[in-house]
Amino acid sequence: HTKPAHLIHSGSEELFVNFFDERLTGAQARHMLSFLKDGGWIDLKTDQLQMDLVTYNSELDIFGIMSIYFDWQTSGSIRWDYSLNTVHISPYEGSLATFRLVLEIILLIMFCINVSMELYDVITTVASGNALDYFLDPFNVLDWTHFTWIGLTIGYWSRYYQLTTHLKLKTSYNILQDTSSTMRPFLTDPAEEFEFLTFLDEVHMLSQILRFYTVNAGISSVLFVFRQLKGLDFQERMGLVTRTIQAAASELWHFFVLFSLVFVGYSCVGTILFGHQNEGMSSIENSSITLIILLLNFDTTKFYAGFMHASEAYAVQLYVWSFVLIVFFILLNIFLAILVDAYAEVKEATNDAAGLATELYNVVKHGVGRHFRPKHLFMSDQRALEVLEALAKDIEDSITGVSDGRKGKKMPKSLFATSQKLNTNKIMVPGGLNLGSMGLARMLMRSGKLPIEAMIPHAKFASAGPATPTSPKEGWEGDDKVRKDTLRRMQNCRLVWDMMNRYGDNMMDKRSERTHDVRELLELDQSKRQLAMMLEIIKVRKSVDLLGTAQFGDADWHDSQARMIGVDRNVFDGELTLTIVEAQALPGMDLLMSCDAYCIATLDTHDHEAYETDVKMRTLNPAWDETFKWAISEQTDSLMVTVVDFDRTSAHDVIGFVHVSVGELPLNAEIDEWYDINLSRAQRNAKPSKIRLVIKKASTSGRSEKLRALNAAEEDAEGEGEGE
Repeated sequence: HTKPAHLIHSGSEELFVNFFDERLTGAQARHMLSFLKDGGWIDLKTDQLQMDLVTYNSELDIFGIMSIYFDWQTSGSIRWDYSLNTVHISPYEGSLATFRLVLEIILLIMFCINVSMELYDVITTVASGNALDYFLDPFNVLDWTHFTWIGLTIGYWSRYYQLTTHLKLKTSYNILQDTSSTMRPFLTDPAEEFEFLTFLDEVHMLSQILRFYTVNAGISSVLFVFRQLKGLDFQERMGLVTRTIQAAASELWHFFVLFSLVFVGYSCVGTILFGHQNEGMSSIENSSITLIILLLNFDTTKFYAGFMHASEAYAVQLYVWSFVLIVFFILLNIFLAILVDAYAEVKEATNDAAGLATELYNVVKHGVGRHFRPKHLFMSDQRALEVLEALAKDIEDSITGVSDGRKGKKMPKSLFATSQKLNTNKIMVPGGLNLGSMGLARMLMRSGKLPIEAMIPHAKFASAGPATPTSPKEGWEGDDKVRKDTLRRMQNCRLVWDMMNRYGDNMMDKRSERTHDVRELLELDQSKRQLAMMLEIIKVRKSVDLLGTAQFGDADWHDSQARMIGVDRNVFDGELTLTIVEAQALPGMDLLMSCDAYCIATLDTHDHEAYETDVKMRTLNPAWDETFKWAISEQTDSLMVTVVDFDRTSAHDVIGFVHVSVGELPLNAEIDEWYDINLSRAQRNAKPSKIRLVIKKASTSGRSEKLRALNAAEEDAEGEGEGE
């Protein structure tokens, strides 16, 4: 029969819809399935089949809707999928409904306040002409992205609640006219069918909106976590994550470009090789997902057999293992190295920063002092800001000459010119200036914002003339002697000392740190220069030895060299024996975190005599056990052992050096010790790098013999010159 037009469900006109309602018995349902099968309801023209199952849990007041989809492919296969969603009809009913509503109201209020504050920042930034800087700041973009997702979340939830309030339910939907009919079992009641299909659409819409709501709520939560990382940046140690990302941003950008090129390339190749048989590699999108899973979970049962059947064995091996080598072992380790280097840089910069517990203690201490301590004994940060603003205005008026209609006066002596003798702390001011306690006292007095009389009860203020000044500010230009006496008293008052301790830094410690850093840099630079010179000298000596041996013979050449010792140096009266035994925990100097180390030993009085050990390849704990000797004099003071990393393709890298004071070594005694290696650059070693040296300084009794040998060598040299 023909349905009335107003009972035809929109969207179902071209569909073949059959219903199984709740009144059917098992036998009746099986009979209806047989009827569909025998009647050819599914035939060669069928493209898609969808089955919807709706259930209701009255205790939880939740509807569940499950949809199963069957799609007939042109290849003859049938692809299937399903979706399962739930719908809560009364979200604000139950034991926790009130608590949930209160939390949502609080969240909405905080959201509005947060948006208002950010809008105020936008307005002030645009008014100051820095709008571009504001919108290019990634953290500001993150804020507005978070606001957008929260707004979408609130919008979806509002729409969901609105639909649940308008949802109309019936106790039952008797769609089938006669459940016992054997000839026309699927004959429906048009009105009941229309109502059920309308209800089904509403449930589908509710489930879809609820799904969008949960997705947006999850994204908003993730963005909130990122914003908390931004908020923690106020504390140097808590902001390590964001500062590490900022420090590595440039390198990470270049890395992701390179990683994307390699990854997309492997996805394309995988689609070409295996896409015709392997579902996971049938498209570039699927290939990318499969490769990510392969990267995170190298489970050969998921892909290996399919790959081997889809292409040649050698192609599969080359594809898989080259991907593992390049992407996993190289690119991912480069990614970690970028983050570790950035973290080490940020961590080193925050070593001297106060911890969170210390800052919380200071905040609590400041709050207590602000509300409970007398104003003449404690100045809060807010009060200090008022003083500085008043001082800035007074200085501006002094320069422009607009204060009280008077002409502009010459600025007083610099506030930063007076040093502090009793308190070594100073407040660091931008521009390289230091503010001592006298300068701080001058600022506080000049501002006219403090109860000077309460701070210094016995002080007498200067007078600018016959009239007595009403405030210290008016007496600033008065009697210089009285003013200086007042400043000296203020310099030692408790308020000034408290502010110097809170805002100041110990300049003696800062100066010592800078001196130590400069000394280390100078020593490192000197060792590098000396090392470069010694390397050249060694090359020249080797060349001269080759030429001398070739011309005079090995024995004659070395004999003449022994007789010539001391011609161009002081007369030597001792001998230094050095044995370079071994080293431990050297830093990795190449990509594989290995090291090809050798040592160069030099003395400060032997500009042309240096020794080097053999190169020990690919080890962080090399053992040399090589001995060298020098003839030394009283002027010999310093022994330098430089550890170098050998490189075949580029310049050798200096690992570090050890300095030994020869003058402090005991005479005729063998010293066997481990020495710390001063590394040429900061290394993150678990253990300190050390080298074991055996040193013996011995005296020789043949001083006169050396003099005669020296004279004989000089006479031989003169005789050879005359003979020529």
